[in-house]
Amino acid sequence: MRFLIMYKPIIYLICLLNYCLASSKPKIDIPHCKPIIGNFLWMSETEVSNIQYARFLNSIAVQHGTKLYDDVRIYDSLWNQNGRYMKFYEEYYSRHPGFSEYPVVNISHNGMMLYCRWLQKELNEQFSGEDGILEVEVRLPNEYEWELAANNSKTASRYPWGTDKLRKNGKYLANYRISRGDYISDQADITCPVYSFGPNRNGFYNLAGNAAELLFDGASTKGGSWASSSNYLETQKKHVLREDQLPPNPTIGFRYVVEITKFCPPIDEIKQLSFKDFNKSLVQVSDSLWVYNQEITNSLFQQFVNTRNEEKPYSNLWQQFEYGRHLESIYFNAYPDRPVVNISFEQAHEFCNWLNSLFQGHLEKRNLRIQLPSQEQWKTIYYHAETAALHQPALPNIHYNKARLDFKHDLDNEIIPTQAYRIKNKEIYHMKGNVSEILSDGSIVSSNWTSNQLDISVLENSIGPEVGFRVIVTIPPENPDIFSENASQR
Repeated sequence: MRFLIMYKPIIYLICLLNYCLASSKPKIDIPHCKPIIGNFLWMSETEVSNIQYARFLNSIAVQHGTKLYDDVRIYDSLWNQNGRYMKFYEEYYSRHPGFSEYPVVNISHNGMMLYCRWLQKELNEQFSGEDGILEVEVRLPNEYEWELAANNSKTASRYPWGTDKLRKNGKYLANYRISRGDYISDQADITCPVYSFGPNRNGFYNLAGNAAELLFDGASTKGGSWASSSNYLETQKKHVLREDQLPPNPTIGFRYVVEITKFCPPIDEIKQLSFKDFNKSLVQVSDSLWVYNQEITNSLFQQFVNTRNEEKPYSNLWQQFEYGRHLESIYFNAYPDRPVVNISFEQAHEFCNWLNSLFQGHLEKRNLRIQLPSQEQWKTIYYHAETAALHQPALPNIHYNKARLDFKHDLDNEIIPTQAYRIKNKEIYHMKGNVSEILSDGSIVSSNWTSNQLDISVLENSIGPEVGFRVIVTIPPENPDIFSENASQR
């Protein structure tokens, strides 16, 4: 119900914050990488090259001398293993400038991990926060991450370049063993430069062929190598290595992923709300009950935190999700229109007390109060919304976020804005889904963005990225109607 209070100087009961980002977010950029999930998980666009690994070796030598030599060294003699005779490559491949842009091979799994740690330190010293990044982690990719880079489109294709063909216009699209004994029809004898053959649509080079790429487990590779047959080039193919195939090996190299684990929160500006904003905030459910038509947003809770010097949400709880660490530093500040989560029952209760205190004079004069809904009140609101939906089936009132049913690892897009859907009449948003809601007895109700079914079950109190809350305004039955008879009902 949109309503106006008749009696002056009573104005509005709830202070709804309009939150606007004062400055545009900095453009995130990781050198030599392309994004694979949102703007926080990146992968190197090529295999690590000889010149890149040489810089790492030089740095290690300066810092540690020969202490780590056996861990990081290049085992050049392995070019001659298994009966091969490649004396030329043994002497020149990792040293001659002509091979500087070729993929580094013949290094151990430990050497690859130490390279990632070294690069992590280099990047963390480089990022200052001005570019939006505070901290990154560098490591080898897992199979899922590698396939994200390789999948060229929504339609599954056999190879990373997006087709089921190995040639285009008569030219081979990867460096691999064409047939038994034929290593050169693709214009490369062994490996070729890391920027050969052009990128796929995601911007990655040589995901298939050239050097097989070691995964995080250290015991399997993806993509095949210059010595592999074509079936190893397929995106879905994983090669589990035998003991005698483990790195160091002249066919195995690596690329890395960079996960941004801490962003620099944007500096935001708080804009005072208008009467019009408040007038659109409440829906009348009965003569003595109004409901805030959406979950409490980050922006509104942030005003409470700033005004009362209260504790912020427990953002470290994002870490329970595999790709949630970066949200610890940005969710509360960077997504003003999304529901506040990771808060306790006590914090939600204090938020209501803050609103009551903020408008104490107006509320006491009209015997009004703002609070968390009880189980009975929440279900009354829910069935009120359900009833309205029956009269407009094309625009159902209950919307939910099907994140768990179609779960993606991009958590930034799992919890959606509190007003993601607009309903013509009864504008009560997300009574099912998005986040579960805290009730006045400390329990929580409704399914959320991680649920695999939609219901309104009441559960024990819990704190986490799945739980938020909304508030109600109550008017005791004996209180006279203080709203205009002409007030419109949604």
